[in-house]
Formats: sequence, structure tokens, C-alpha cells
Amino acid sequence: MNRNLHMNKTFYIFLFVSLFNSISGAAQQFEILDNTQIRVIENGIALADPFNGGFNAVQVSRVDIDNDGEIEWVIFDRSNNRAYIGTIVDGQMIIDHNRSESLPKEISNWLVLVDYDNDGWVDIFTDTSSGVQVIRNNQSNWEPIEGNLQAISNTSSVNIIVNGSDFPAIGDYDGDGDVDLLVFDFIAGDRIVLYKNNSVEEGLSDPLSFQKFDLFWGGLSECDCNDFTFNEEDCSAGEGRTELTEHAAAKSLTFSGNNLLVGIEGCPQLAVITNESNFTSPSFNEFRTDLFPKTDFGEYVATSTADVNNDGVDDFIVSNNLRTDLYALDYGRSINVFSGTDNSLISDQFLQTGTIDLGEQSYPTLYDWDNDGDLDLFVGNKGELHDGVYFGTLYYYENTGTFRNPEFTLRDDDFMNLSRFEYAKLNPTFLDVNNDDQIDLVLSAGNRNRLSANIFVMLGDTEQNFGEPTAWPLRFSRNDLPVIKDLNNDGRLDVLLGRNFGRIEVHLNFGTNQDPSFERQDENFLGIDQDGNRLNPTLSFFNLDDDPEEEILKTDASGALEIYQGMNDIQDPVSLNFFNSNTEDVQRFDFGINNPMSFGDLYGDGEVYGFIGDLRGGIKVIRLINNERANVNNEVLAFPNPLNENRTFRLFSDVSQSVNIYDASGKLIIANISLNAGEELEIDANLIPAGLYLIKGINNTFRLIVP
Repeated sequence: MNRNLHMNKTFYIFLFVSLFNSISGAAQQFEILDNTQIRVIENGIALADPFNGGFNAVQVSRVDIDNDGEIEWVIFDRSNNRAYIGTIVDGQMIIDHNRSESLPKEISNWLVLVDYDNDGWVDIFTDTSSGVQVIRNNQSNWEPIEGNLQAISNTSSVNIIVNGSDFPAIGDYDGDGDVDLLVFDFIAGDRIVLYKNNSVEEGLSDPLSFQKFDLFWGGLSECDCNDFTFNEEDCSAGEGRTELTEHAAAKSLTFSGNNLLVGIEGCPQLAVITNESNFTSPSFNEFRTDLFPKTDFGEYVATSTADVNNDGVDDFIVSNNLRTDLYALDYGRSINVFSGTDNSLISDQFLQTGTIDLGEQSYPTLYDWDNDGDLDLFVGNKGELHDGVYFGTLYYYENTGTFRNPEFTLRDDDFMNLSRFEYAKLNPTFLDVNNDDQIDLVLSAGNRNRLSANIFVMLGDTEQNFGEPTAWPLRFSRNDLPVIKDLNNDGRLDVLLGRNFGRIEVHLNFGTNQDPSFERQDENFLGIDQDGNRLNPTLSFFNLDDDPEEEILKTDASGALEIYQGMNDIQDPVSLNFFNSNTEDVQRFDFGINNPMSFGDLYGDGEVYGFIGDLRGGIKVIRLINNERANVNNEVLAFPNPLNENRTFRLFSDVSQSVNIYDASGKLIIANISLNAGEELEIDANLIPAGLYLIKGINNTFRLIVP
């Protein structure tokens, strides 16, 4: 595909198949790039971990998860239901994606790490639809304990039920050597229930022997948003929550020292309730919401405790705990850390600096905006708070690197001043809509105050400016995600619409691109109907092999990445996997809930990259593993493809050698071009007449076309 629409001609490099054989869809594997493989520069500073995906609503543990004597951070982000393993280096969190992918996939809604069986290895407590799931760390892998966690109530065993939106307190708070559990009552939601573990006291072999010990622990009642009564008193007449559903509002519970930290859905403050006695016989008589210098945390907060600044004292990590924000929260500043010594604010962007984190939900696309022959990165977002107003912007990262040292530099955090429209969910595409050889900007976007969204076209001119947006006559839910593409090769742009509830629709254009008229032709494209387990489908098109047709890549809320072999002969999908360098095996992708994609050959050198958007506001990057190229010890590369506007191309060799350029008749055109190992050499294509050429190096032959 011609990626540079401002050029009258394109310059393609064709390499002999012996170097770049394609691999079948079933064999295609990717790798997840770490923080060292692509640099990102913002305000002159290299981001420490640019492509970790961002963070929104976290529950944090600081543990030695593999019992090797090194402390790791385990971060569960409730917004996309995924857990990550990281370490802090020079004050910045670095996520290890390969180790993170080794965590069990059963983690859901909340995560507590604690060694329940005292074997020195931390285990996992998390939510299931009917209770609490325990996943044992048996040193070599994670082993889910059969059945849900139970407790003795009267004489019967019952499931310990935790509201999926709650965050329970689990730990050895009474110091008796076993793990107890505190949670707000599942039915009424106003009282705390203590499930006491009796395994140590009674010498039981099962370290998960719980008893429903106290239905009114501490005599504490939650009456309303930060309104509590003590000593088993009822809420005052005329006060408190009047509906059962109000009592069941989500709550987070953290036990710190002798005190309780309680977050309540719908309450912007964190309540700190003082315990004047001990865990076994608590005495609560007062609470406060001003323990920290910041008191407004949004709509629902959860607190974790961990030593962030390495002073030997656990600090307070206070984070939003909502999965969605209703266009009201600043997800660029949703994770706060307060000192455990004096409660002062250490950071209001913990985990959110040192990475690309654009608030909430990102939409990447690759396009060569500056016409230099390599692909630049554009990222739209759902939105951020700007002086109290929520709207999205489009970020432009110029590709300032080389294929050996990839790098992007942030040039504009409000590309083309799109913020003036106050759109939300900006999903960009660059196309020549009106066939005038000038690039146009096509946006899928909506107004934050409406449930619907539109496709807007902004026509470009010769100066790379865009006109005012014009809406196409196709309206859809703001949670749907369209792909704009000529699906039937009739010269008119059509729409593939990924519906929020799982199906994909085909809307063909029977008008023109300037005056489109869409008709829905297929409600179940790819044979996919509504599916509660495959919500939020997203599609991308890219040619991953050497055949003439682009493949269709698909993700959805399952987190999987699948490939369909083109539009003409759609068959069952093949799962695309990645090689995990930590476990040295091949694993299934699990990207999380909502992942718009853009694939491209960044430098025209045959290396395919995938930029994956994330509900958390960041980006993840994967790269196709080219096994054939990996096995070549000595190769010469010629790029970019197409030629940049300066009419130059570059040669690169893994080893120092000389190459010659011949024309199609075998005549020597340029002799003894010296290539130094690991260095690029730029050649002016204006020195070479138009024609077909061969570049010959040691054991390498290239066929080259120049305009």
C-alpha cells in the first residue's frame, strides 16, 4: 500500500525470498517488547518504561513472588482486570511483561497476595462469581484450589461471598500464624464480617479452615457516604441508606496497624476509622476523612500499603477502584502515594509517569506524517480532565529513530488542536478520502454528553492542514469501534463496525466518499454474533506474509489475538501467540479488555510491529518474530520502502563488507560501497537513473527498484 500520498511515485525494495521467506499463520509468533527496545522521548527525557500500557485503578502488593530474595511489585489494575509484575529502578516502575504473562488468568476483580500455608511462597486470593478463589503458589506454577473458599457457619459449610466490586482485607492481623478475612456483609453491605481462621489454634491440617466468627465485627455500621455508627448502634432515624441496593454499594477495606481504611462507592473521601483496642476485640468510636492532605479521590477508592520510598515504613497507595469513570475522573492522576511516617503526599501519579499514559483508553495508528520514509505514531484517547472538562486529544510522536535504534519523540499533545471540539474517544485514521492525493484525517469520536458517536472527515490540503469535521451519516454507540476501509474494492470507503456486545457489522457505502450512503450488509461478519465473553471486538488489517491479500487481526475482551486469512476466503481464525522469554515457551496473548490495534513496518525493513491500545490509556508493542532473518548471520538491508521525499535510501550490514550496485543487464553502476558493521550508509538515489537494480554483497543479493 502507498503510505506516502504526497509523493507522485513510490520507491519499492524487493528482497530475495531466500532471506525473507514468509511463515504460515499457524506458525506466526510475536514477542512483547520491553522498555529497552523502543525509546520514547517526552520533553527531552527518555521515558523509563514507555509501553507498559498505563495504569488506572490499582491494587498493589510488594512481595517476593518467586522467593528468590528479590522484592517485586504486583499491580492489579481493576480497569482491565489484569495483573502485572514490576520492579522500581531509579525511582521508576519497570513492568516485566513476560513475567506478568505467567501470572494465572483466573485473577478477577480484586487481588490479595499472602502466604496462607506458611511455605515461604505468596499465594493468591481473588474473586469468582460465587465466592473467593485461592490459587496456591506451588513454586513451579500456580495451582487453583478446587472449589471456592468456605467457612463454617453454625454447623454448615458456606461459601465466603465477597462483592466483586469490593476489596477485602486478608492477612494475619491477630498474629496467630494463620490468615483471617474481613469483608463487608454481602447482603446488607453495612456491617463487617470476620471470617476467622482456626487452623493454628486447633492444629488443623487445612490452613484454610475458616469460621464465620463475627457478623458485626467491632459493632461498626456504615450508614451513608462516610457516615458510621459505633457500638452496634442503628443508623439514626431518617438517615442512612434506605434501599437494599444502596447498602450493597461497593466498599474497600484495608487494615493498617489497628486502624481501618474504608472506601465507599459514591464517596470521594477515604474514611479512616480509629481502633482504640486490638484486632480481636476492636473498639471503634470515631473516624476522619482528612488524614491525608488530599481528600477528594473521585467516586470510589481502595488503599494498599507498601514501602514505596524504601524508608522501612509502609506508605499508603490510594487509588481509584472504579472500572469505568463516567467521563468524570482524571485517570492521568488517579494513583496517590502518601508517606507512612507523616501522611504527606509523595506522588499523585504513582505508576503513571515514565510511560505513555494518556488517561483512559488509547487508540494508536501508524502513518508517515513527515514524509521521511518511516512510520510515525499517533495516539488518540478517550479523554482526560482539562480544567474540569473531560475530552480527548490526539498525540503525535515523530519517528526519530532508525531500524537498529527505534525511537519516538512527542511533538504535539494536541495534534491539529482537536481539543477545540471537545470530542471523546478519538480514534484516528489517515486516508485520502476524496482522491486528491492529499491525506485526510478521519476520526471516530463522540461527545461525552451523548451515548452515540460518529465518523468525522477532515479534508487535508497541500500544506498538511485539515478543514472542519464533517460527519458521515452513520451513528453508532460510543462504545463501538469502527474500521474505515474499502471492503469490496469498488473505490468507496466502507465501515466495519465492532459492536460493544461482540458482533461485527459490515456497512457498505453505496454513495461516494464525499457523500456516502451506508447500508448494513452483514450483522455477523466473520461468523461472530453477540457474545458476553467476547465483548469489545477490534479489527486491524495488515499483510503478515507474502501473499497479495491483507490478513484480518482481531482482539476482544477475551484478550486473545486472532488472525483471519483475508476477506476473500474467510476461514476459522488462528490464534497468534508470543514467545515468553521468561518461561521459554509459547503462550496465548491476553491483552485485557479493550485493545485497538495498528500494525506496520516502521522502517521498511521487513520488521512488523503491532501497537496495541489499552483501556488504561497506554500502549503495548509487539513484534513479529522473523525466524528466517534471525538465522541469517550476514545480511545487507536496503530501505526505506517507499523512498523518502529526499530521494535517499540507506544500506545496513551486520558485518563490515563492500557491496556493488548493478543494473538489470549486469553492468556495474557503483562499485565498492563500503559498509561498516552496525552502521547505516545513506545513498542519494538522484545519482542513479531510473530502472531495476541489484545490490550484491557477501552471500546476499537484493533486487532494487528506483523511480
